[in-house]
Amino acid sequence: MQFELGQQVIWNYKCCGRHTCTHKIPAQIIKFSQKQVQIQVHKTTGESLRRWVHRDRLETF
Repeated sequence: MQFELGQQVIWNYKCCGRHTCTHKIPAQIIKFSQKQVQIQVHKTTGESLRRWVHRDRLETF
């Protein structure tokens, strides 16, 4: 899957390693590395978080 800087994506966040539930969280692509992508997530409190995630955890709209 090809991604671009600034692209809106869905992050499939898996909570706590043993649980099978995943949350679909809207995010924006900020940076790339060879194996991971840095995304920015906006929280409901107005804050934003940046996380490095594997490309296979992202999907496009």
